[in-house]
Amino acid sequence: MTSAAPVEPYFDRTPQPFGDGPVDPMVYDASPRALRQRTVNFAAKRLVDMCYVSRLDRTTAEQHFRWRPAVAPGGLAFRAGPDGQSELGAAQRRGDIVIEMDDADRRVTVRWVDASFGEPVGGAAVARPSYGGIVLGQHASLQFDPQPPSRRQPEAGRGWPLGDAVERPPAPPPEWPARWMNFLLAPPEPTAS
Repeated sequence: MTSAAPVEPYFDRTPQPFGDGPVDPMVYDASPRALRQRTVNFAAKRLVDMCYVSRLDRTTAEQHFRWRPAVAPGGLAFRAGPDGQSELGAAQRRGDIVIEMDDADRRVTVRWVDASFGEPVGGAAVARPSYGGIVLGQHASLQFDPQPPSRRQPEAGRGWPLGDAVERPPAPPPEWPARWMNFLLAPPEPTAS
């Protein structure tokens, strides 16, 4: 039996338009291949978010990137997952895991090649303006047209969170820091009740 694409949510898929037939139940796959697929998908998504959504430069993103091995979904965690964070980093340094970034398409592709495992495992993610990062997984392109969500603009002069006016708290009195340090260094003696 071939496994379906790995899934994240713990809900059935509802046919669209809503109510157009019975739900399609999820089948959770905790095979080593599915866990590797989820691991590269997570890596691609995190890097897309860091580089193209948060706009970190590649060097900074790579410095702060941490590998996260996928665990089995749906309470199947008793099955072995892929190697841990340090082993994944070592695989990347050896060249078994390759990360490619396409700035023009705002895409990150992660490929894990391991001859002892079999066929390479690859995953990708893209970022679209005003939409954020989208996991493609094994797909070459998006399966939908991402439209930016409509956002209500803050009203000028109205208090936050509905408006753009944010009141600053009053400044502490000038003697406050010294008084606080004295309290920390010599707290008052407890009183008997």
